[in-house]
Amino acid sequence: LIPSDPLFSDIYMNIARVGGAFFILFQQIVILDLAYNWNESWVEKSNKAEAEEAGSGRKWLFAILASCGILFAGAIAVLVYMFIEFTGCTSNNAFISATLIFCILITGLQLSGDEASLLSSACVSAWVSFLCYTAVTKNPNQSCNPNLGEVSPLSIAFGLFVTITSLAWAGWSYTAEDKLHGGDGHDDAEEAAAPEETTEDGKRKVTGVVTGNNNEGESKEEDNDDE
Repeated sequence: LIPSDPLFSDIYMNIARVGGAFFILFQQIVILDLAYNWNESWVEKSNKAEAEEAGSGRKWLFAILASCGILFAGAIAVLVYMFIEFTGCTSNNAFISATLIFCILITGLQLSGDEASLLSSACVSAWVSFLCYTAVTKNPNQSCNPNLGEVSPLSIAFGLFVTITSLAWAGWSYTAEDKLHGGDGHDDAEEAAAPEETTEDGKRKVTGVVTGNNNEGESKEEDNDDE
């Protein structure tokens, strides 16, 4: 519906390419955050179940391992398929090999850290493998791209699903974090600056947080009154 000339091909397309690259980096960060929270949630549930009944928390740990296995299996399957169908060109070989090396490196780095999370490595490996697949299927060289000109509804649907999920998670996690931290912090300020009330006999009735040694001053005032 939009004519290619003069705005689309020369201006909008280049802006979209640059914006798409930054959005992919943003998606990687969101997927990492989602994977870490997913892992921590199931580990917390495992610890809670284990505290209630010994041995009952293993099912959550097995669920984490099963999820990692499914994601890694999907990544390996996509990489093997690309090595079979899309090799032969220098660019394709470089992209596929770099993706495989990247998946191995991030998994090794994750496992070597103090707060290792195999689930986050599995999520990123599956996602970058899909990105590599979408890249090689758009190669304009017919000799190394047997799918040139074909449209894959499954790939489009999966890409849209991940995009919507990452955006929804980014929005939800931001608002949830804001609520967990008490909004803008006015509650703490109000509690610290709680007003003082005075009883009928003239003594102060403190309802907030008291700092300093005020009891000593009150004792001296009472002694002066007695004299």
